[in-house]
Amino acid sequence: MNANPEQQAATPLPDETYYRRGEGARRWGSLLLVVGLIWLVFEVMTRGSFLGIGLGFVERSATLPEARYRAERVVVSGLHDRIELVRGSGAEVVLEVTRRGYGWNGASAEHALDGLVPVVTEQDGVLAVEVSRPTTVGAFLGRRPMADLRLRIPEGVAVEAHLTSGDIVVRNVQSDLQLHNISGMISTQGTIGSLTVHNTSGKTEVRDHRGPFAAENMSGTVEAEGRLEAPQVRTVSGSIRLDGANGAVDVRSISGSVELKDARNAQLTLDTTSGTIEAIVALAPAMEHSITTISGGVQLHLLPADDLRLVATTISGDISSNLRFDERNEERRQLSGTIGRGSTQLTVATTSGSIHIDGP
Repeated sequence: MNANPEQQAATPLPDETYYRRGEGARRWGSLLLVVGLIWLVFEVMTRGSFLGIGLGFVERSATLPEARYRAERVVVSGLHDRIELVRGSGAEVVLEVTRRGYGWNGASAEHALDGLVPVVTEQDGVLAVEVSRPTTVGAFLGRRPMADLRLRIPEGVAVEAHLTSGDIVVRNVQSDLQLHNISGMISTQGTIGSLTVHNTSGKTEVRDHRGPFAAENMSGTVEAEGRLEAPQVRTVSGSIRLDGANGAVDVRSISGSVELKDARNAQLTLDTTSGTIEAIVALAPAMEHSITTISGGVQLHLLPADDLRLVATTISGDISSNLRFDERNEERRQLSGTIGRGSTQLTVATTSGSIHIDGP
């Protein structure tokens, strides 16, 4: 028997796997603890509360006095801000800026707010507006300060707007517009003039637009209605819905459906790789029209249909039509026919999908 129990307790354990089996669990436990702490910090910094308990995260805002400028063109840029363009009543561009800062307390929120500085330059009739902000190591933590930029735009003053992350909102502006956003929504209503939209990731919504229209979306839907002149729309991943298009209608999507309503005097080029195509349209006479999809069906309603030469083909799918052809040739995977002189040529093709075409 060992007379010294302390010496017995200090005897090391054998260096065998059995005695070291808890080390991996301890390492995983430490890792999960670190991840939990990071999550807790993130929740506190971004929400200002944890489990419903407020932790003193505050907001401060300040609206700067409005400023007036004369310009032929406006270029406005921001990061994670908000840009609002509205119709102006006079001959001057009116700029209103509201800065918003966030922090642990009032002092830190005020400090974040003061770091936002609107920078305005004028040169050769171009008014440039951007928001300067400090670059700090901890700028990624917590809710970032932002600015609301509101501009009243006189009729005929062209505008180009750029955002990295945020929303662009336009109301009743009667000017040519170019709107660019990387991550956020673009929304317009009651606009007159040329409208061009580029959106990387976000929805594009256009209401009651009158004039030429073009849009490119990488990921997000495009919805537009009004009197859309010669619309050109492209999406990589996102559906397209147009209501009221006329002229040369060029719509293409890689992965997304295409829907066309109330298209008048339209020369169609509709193409999607994966998605259905639905159209209610009055075709421009004596023109060539094309509708193509690889994986998806086509439903077409023609208004009217008194002068047409149709060729519809599918590899895997059915073809049907209630049009009253003067001459009709129908096979299992192809339908061709002529109505009237046949000067309006329509080609519809799908690889995998059915085709249905009807008239009034």
